[in-house]
Amino acid sequence: MNLILFFNGWGMDENCVSEIKIPINYCLQIVNFPYEYNVKNLKKYEKIYFAGWSFGAWYLSKFIIENEIKSQNIIGINGHGEIIGKYGIKEKMIDLTIKSLTEKSILKFYKNMGIADEIKISQEKFFSVKNEIIYFRKNYIPLKNIFTKIIVGKDDRIVPFKNQKKYCCENSIKYVEENFSHYPFEFFKNWNEIIGDGE
Repeated sequence: MNLILFFNGWGMDENCVSEIKIPINYCLQIVNFPYEYNVKNLKKYEKIYFAGWSFGAWYLSKFIIENEIKSQNIIGINGHGEIIGKYGIKEKMIDLTIKSLTEKSILKFYKNMGIADEIKISQEKFFSVKNEIIYFRKNYIPLKNIFTKIIVGKDDRIVPFKNQKKYCCENSIKYVEENFSHYPFEFFKNWNEIIGDGE
C-alpha cells in the first residue's frame, strides 16, 4: 500500500479534499492543526507522496526537516517554506489579517481564497481558527526548500502568484502553473493530478 500524506491549510479540515478521488493502492492521511504525525507510521508504506497546501506547506517543510526525511515526492500547493515575506504573503498583510480578524472578515477571506460554497462558522470555530493563525505567526521562521514540485495557482490572491513563481525560479524547483485561486480543490478531481503518479 502507498500513502499520500497531506498537510492541510489554515483552519481547514478533511472536507476540503473529500471530493478528490484517491488512486488505487493508495490511502490518504490528512494532517490538520496542530500538525502532529508520528513519523514511525511511514515505515509501513511502499511509496509515499508528501503534499502541503498553503500554511500546511510550511508545516510539511518543518516536519520533513525535523525528521530528516529524504524523498523525491514532496509537493507544495500554493505554499512553501518561506510563505511570509518576499516569496509569499507580506508581513504587514498577515499581521493586519490577525489584528482585524472577525467572524465576518474570515468569511470574506474564504471568498478571496476562491471557495465557491458559502461557509458558516460558529463562534467556537472562529476562536479556534484565530488561535491557529496567531500560533503560526508567533512560531514562523523561514525554512529551507524541501519541495520537489510546487503547483502554483495563477489567480492566487492570498499568496501572490508572482512571489511563488519567483521562489520556485530562485530555488530551481519544478513548478506547474494552473488556472485556479488559492483554494484549488474544486479544480482537482483525482490525487493523481497532484502527485503526478499515473498508477
